[in-house]
Amino acid sequence: MSSQMTIKQRLTMFVALVCGIQIIVGAFVFYKLAYVESHVQGVAQRDIPILASISKATEHQVEQRVHYNKAFRYALEVGQEPDASANYDKEKAYFYKLGEKVEQDIANIDRLLADGIANGTVEEQLAFNNANIILNDIKVLHKKWMIHVEDVFKELDGQHFHEAEVLDKVVGEEAETTTKMVDSLLSDVGKFTETAVVDIEEKTVILEVVVLSSVVVALIVAIVMSRVILNRIYGGLNKVSAALAVQASGDFSQVGVVDEPGIIGELQQNMEGTRKSTNGMIAKVAHEVADAVNALNCASKAVKQNSDAQSGEIMQVATAVNEMSATAQEIANNASLTQSATENASSQSSESMRVNTEAMNQTQQLIESLTQSSAALTELEKTAEILRRCWM
Repeated sequence: MSSQMTIKQRLTMFVALVCGIQIIVGAFVFYKLAYVESHVQGVAQRDIPILASISKATEHQVEQRVHYNKAFRYALEVGQEPDASANYDKEKAYFYKLGEKVEQDIANIDRLLADGIANGTVEEQLAFNNANIILNDIKVLHKKWMIHVEDVFKELDGQHFHEAEVLDKVVGEEAETTTKMVDSLLSDVGKFTETAVVDIEEKTVILEVVVLSSVVVALIVAIVMSRVILNRIYGGLNKVSAALAVQASGDFSQVGVVDEPGIIGELQQNMEGTRKSTNGMIAKVAHEVADAVNALNCASKAVKQNSDAQSGEIMQVATAVNEMSATAQEIANNASLTQSATENASSQSSESMRVNTEAMNQTQQLIESLTQSSAALTELEKTAEILRRCWM
């Protein structure tokens, strides 16, 4: 399946893979960032205000104890010091005012803990539930402590100092218990706030590792995919180069292989088409050359035949000329014979009839010689006609 993928498809798959990795990593990073942001918001908008409210509540509760102790001391000095009664009333007013602030601080803590229980993680909900239990105990104990302090103030107002001192021991123990509980609540809230901060740091480190890992993975994928794509391209180009080398050597008979997808496959198809068309041109040229050779052979044969015919005719002419020469020689010989015979006849005309017979014989020979000369002339005329026809 992968071997039939084109270069474009491989590049598209490579881009899709890298983009997919980046999208997955980006989604994970955004998820973790949202988680970290939620933790940071929880620490900034909930944990730190809780710590601040607990610190204020602790501070106000300690101030309450201070003003309570001062009011108790001024109550013992009433009648002995001129401003003792006024200072006593003033310290009581401070005490109750700080009590209201402590109640406000506890209400703020209660509201923030309720928000943490409603919107926090499972671990945060568990921690906030435990803190809320401690806060409720502090709230109950603080109200109880306020009631006992008010009882002490009533005894002091009635100048029942002994009863006030007895109640003061209880108030002191409750104040110590309240302080310890507030410190415990402060410690618990501080611990899970610290845990939240540590968790934020861990998540931040995880995000850094994930981002770096995604970069490394993306680089590895890019290198591997680039190597695969380049090897595929080089492999296809090597096949094309080998086919071109074969054709460059003049061998157009070897059928080209078309086994690559995409543009390289199209290049192989075009090369195979070029090979076929070149083969067709070569075959056509070879056919035309063969036809030309055949025509040349036919022409050569015709020329040879004409040459042979002309040679035969020339031989005939030569033969005829030779025959004419021989005939002419024979005529000349006959003419000589005739002349000799005539001379003999003329010289011997005065001879007797004895030689008439011989003269008649000579005459007969002359007639025969003339006949032969006539035949030779006729033959010479025929030969001349043959020569005339050959040259025409």
